[in-house]
Amino acid sequence: MGEIIDFIGFEIKNSGLQKKLHAGMCLPVAVAHLKHIRQLTEFKTGMETRIGYPNEHLAKGVPAEMASPMYATGVGLVLIAWTG
Repeated sequence: MGEIIDFIGFEIKNSGLQKKLHAGMCLPVAVAHLKHIRQLTEFKTGMETRIGYPNEHLAKGVPAEMASPMYATGVGLVLIAWTG
């Protein structure tokens, strides 16, 4: 996992977007459940990192059972379909 994070950090720096990511990185659903992944990502990239939850900004009122990062893609797709 460390090598993948190194590669992501390398690509962000090469793209010139590192200075534009003021809020840091948001980890995707697929890796959010790994233990200490946020800390490892922050250590490897030097960027602030958080785990995204579907009920943070996009979908107020999502039931507590659906607030896991595991459901973020599904909630996002429903919101896109609903809002048109």
